[in-house]
Amino acid sequence: MTRLKKVLMGVAALAAFAAGGAAIANATGGSSSDPPDAAVTGAAASRAGAAAAKALGGGDVLSVERSDEGGGAVYEVKVRQAGTVTEVQLDGGYGVTSKQLDDDQGGAGDERDGETDD
Repeated sequence: MTRLKKVLMGVAALAAFAAGGAAIANATGGSSSDPPDAAVTGAAASRAGAAAAKALGGGDVLSVERSDEGGGAVYEVKVRQAGTVTEVQLDGGYGVTSKQLDDDQGGAGDERDGETDD
């Protein structure tokens, strides 16, 4: 076998390994399986934010997004109160379907993650 053929075969094998590694990395998607959230703006965001803050007795609205939690929830609103971020799920009529500590904030908050519904 000529030297050129050996080099080309080596390059082809290396490319196959690289492509396989890239496919595996893409398939695993990193450490989070949570798809990107779609931000909500305008009047819907204002109403959802106000409803979530009212349900918690106040707080600063950090974000309003389309809910990816399933069930009847349409909106996912993150509200900060005294350093704790709570995720409030709302239905299409801005009624609360659930409240829980934010699962995206990391650190000690994740250990306390649990329902805070009445």
